[in-house]
Amino acid sequence: MEDKVQKALIWIRNFAYIANFIIWCIAYSYFSPEDLGEAAIIFWLSMLGIFIVYFILSKICHLALTVPKSKRFKDEKIYSQVLSEIESNDYRKGLLAKALSEAKGNEEKSRAIYIKLRYQSIKDEGK
Repeated sequence: MEDKVQKALIWIRNFAYIANFIIWCIAYSYFSPEDLGEAAIIFWLSMLGIFIVYFILSKICHLALTVPKSKRFKDEKIYSQVLSEIESNDYRKGLLAKALSEAKGNEEKSRAIYIKLRYQSIKDEGK
């Protein structure tokens, strides 16, 4: 997916360069030879605008690609902690009672419910 985002950013940047060239050509034909300094200002300002937009887009894409990975890694660590607690019989008694109640005494269901409840409690403790 990162490769597709990079290609999309390159296409956006190239399109912006072409649009800037067209803007410059229009400005060049619009201004008289004495006013070409103004056309150059328009050209450089639009180049700066393209750079700023490209920079912002690349940062947004970078954040969009990295945040989900870190969240998944954090979730994996929490589930690993819950499983370690279960394997060492270190249950939270209140959560275990709630899980057994929701599962109507079914041990297998209560274990899955306990994992869900404990996961949420660890997330809440971390906030």
